[in-house]
Amino acid sequence: MRAKSTVGLSLISLLLSSAVWAGGGHHHGEGHMQVALDGAVLDVNLVLPKADFGTIDPRGRQLLAAPSGQCVARAIQMLDTDLGDGHADITLAQTYDCAAPTSLSSIELSVFAWAPSLHEIELTYLSARHQVSQAVSDEQPAVLLGD
Repeated sequence: MRAKSTVGLSLISLLLSSAVWAGGGHHHGEGHMQVALDGAVLDVNLVLPKADFGTIDPRGRQLLAAPSGQCVARAIQMLDTDLGDGHADITLAQTYDCAAPTSLSSIELSVFAWAPSLHEIELTYLSARHQVSQAVSDEQPAVLLGD
């Protein structure tokens, strides 16, 4: 049992490391999302330019939907980061509790519906069994995970 939780914690550590976050940069209309499944917990972090976020209130919203895993979202946490020169990023973090994590086969990004100036997200997904990295667009917001 301990090996499984160590793998999960390693995935979360990798996900939150600066090397994973460092790819890309600040481009309006684009974001970076990291998703990690650790046991029955799905952690999601989205970084996007503050200009794309605007004055949207994230309370009561979801970053994604994961019906195949029967995942239910907790409240969104938000962090504003000033990049200088009039630019800023917003980081949104949301945790999902999944009743059927072994059935999680896909996710659909909901954020495109409520952040309409956002058009593309570079997504990285990590679990104990799979890793997926792909661009996701507002025109095709679904991602097959392989779990």
